[in-house]
Amino acid sequence: MNSMFHLINDEEMLRDILEPIISDAGYGVRCFDFGEHYLQFLHSPAFEKPIAVLSDVNMPGMSGYDLAIEIRKTHPSLKIALITGNADDEHHRLAASQLCYTLDKPFQPKKLTSLLVSLAACENAIISGEKCEYFKHCEFGLEHDCSHYDPK
Repeated sequence: MNSMFHLINDEEMLRDILEPIISDAGYGVRCFDFGEHYLQFLHSPAFEKPIAVLSDVNMPGMSGYDLAIEIRKTHPSLKIALITGNADDEHHRLAASQLCYTLDKPFQPKKLTSLLVSLAACENAIISGEKCEYFKHCEFGLEHDCSHYDPK
């Protein structure tokens, strides 16, 4: 199984903070500065499916919401978590239709690490066919609809 996360955030300082947290948790991370750049990679021959995509919501150009919708067009079972500093009812309504989870800023590194572990465990459970058992223990309550999931 791939042990990589893809991180999309337009703020270099935040990428520089989040990248080592993800690496220290034992996962690879590939960073992108804008949603449009990630979509170019997503549609390239170099693309390798990550455990999940972690994206900021508010970015110049394409928002995290729009990015999630575009990702779903070609990778409907890819896990997506959005990071936002402006979580409101509208955010959660939009997010619920496309995402596994939203992480509200500010957050402690331990919360991000726990989310990474949960997303990776979810992916492992789906691949191994133990999905239902995993969700009984997921501290984030992640329930990703992978009815069309194809691990190949």
